[in-house]
Amino acid sequence: MSGWLSKLLGIKAEVAAEHHPPSEPPATPAAATAPTEVAPVHRFGVRRPLVGHGGEMAGFEFRLARNLEQRLQTRPDLAVQAAYVLMLLSAMQSTLKAGRVAMTTLSAEVLMRPQVFDQVPAGMHLLVHPWECSDNDAPARLAALRARGVLIGRVAAEPPQAWPVDFVQLTLRSSDAMGFWAQVTDWRSKHPAVAIVAMELDNMDDIERAMKLGVALAAGRIDGRVMPQEREQRPLQTGTLRLCQLLNDVMQDRDTASVAQDIRADVALSYKLLRFVNSPAVGLSRAVESVDQAVMVLGRNELYRWLSVLLLSAGEARGSSKALQEIALARARLLEELARRRDDAVNHPPAALFTVGLLSLLNVLLKQPLEEVLKPLRLSEPARQALLEHSGPWAPYLQLAADLERHDMASATIKATAFGGVAQVLEVSEAAWGWAAAVRGSG
Repeated sequence: MSGWLSKLLGIKAEVAAEHHPPSEPPATPAAATAPTEVAPVHRFGVRRPLVGHGGEMAGFEFRLARNLEQRLQTRPDLAVQAAYVLMLLSAMQSTLKAGRVAMTTLSAEVLMRPQVFDQVPAGMHLLVHPWECSDNDAPARLAALRARGVLIGRVAAEPPQAWPVDFVQLTLRSSDAMGFWAQVTDWRSKHPAVAIVAMELDNMDDIERAMKLGVALAAGRIDGRVMPQEREQRPLQTGTLRLCQLLNDVMQDRDTASVAQDIRADVALSYKLLRFVNSPAVGLSRAVESVDQAVMVLGRNELYRWLSVLLLSAGEARGSSKALQEIALARARLLEELARRRDDAVNHPPAALFTVGLLSLLNVLLKQPLEEVLKPLRLSEPARQALLEHSGPWAPYLQLAADLERHDMASATIKATAFGGVAQVLEVSEAAWGWAAAVRGSG
């Protein structure tokens, strides 16, 4: 059993019947002083996951909400723009301290304002766009940023500048997909020292293709579209089917002794369960030596969660599985916490919403249509509707999560109304990403 799974399911024996997840990672450092009209950055900022060349969650692209960016672009007051940017830079600090990539885009004009320039954190990826600046010393100041560890990038479509860059951003346009991949290959060939950041990719297959071509960071759709060539029906592996059956047994209130007997029949599964239940994360005062004891200690709810996460790990053979698992964990945590805050456990049970979030990317992990992947599971009707039909009372949870991941704040703001408003949702989302990173042992 991997360490991240133990962290996810860590419980104390005294409270096995009711799970209390690990405490959240430290909060984002307080933002720099700004005008009183400026609200905390979580009210309008959002992060998008970046996949690294090894298929891991490398970090995040930080952006202001699109409507706010447009509003600021129409305002001549650079001081107000700078105040918002300072808060965005502050919000990136915790990601950088965790050793992850934190990337954002700033215009050269805003960047060169002293209060912004002095606060750019070392180690961040800074895309300068557009490059229109009245400061003649800008190239020298960019060199100073690079000297203190800031990675400078530009948009590939812009004319080359006299100043050196550490990375270039290439963006996939649906109208010219072939041209995009040719451009990636051309850049790798002609500029091997310049890293490539590929954005707006159509699916995880494109992200994995970009990784194979040497792209350093990639972002795009991760919300479950399966390509036509993957739609042929393939049987699920025996181990996956066994997990589905056990999940069904637990959900259908089958006798725990019978469930334990089925687990005992699988040597590998028995080992994983005993290793987990005896891990420091569980914190038992004495060792558990049998599968029957382990099932009793965990209880039905925690056993279901443990099996659900094992099902998630069935896609580890995929190149981007590490990133996908972390994104699914963050979704699961977000949905669980949003349901908990609604205080309506009968119609919106947090544990069930956690499972919905966890399963929502299973088709991408296994590269099979979600309907086929979920067929062996006896899901509740609201869960089935949300996952397969994008309808029903739980669908807005998944739709909101997908909006946030795509930086679609206009849509997210509307959907967030049912969950206390976009400010509250973004706070929960920030904590969910931190929790998922801690669970995966990445920060």
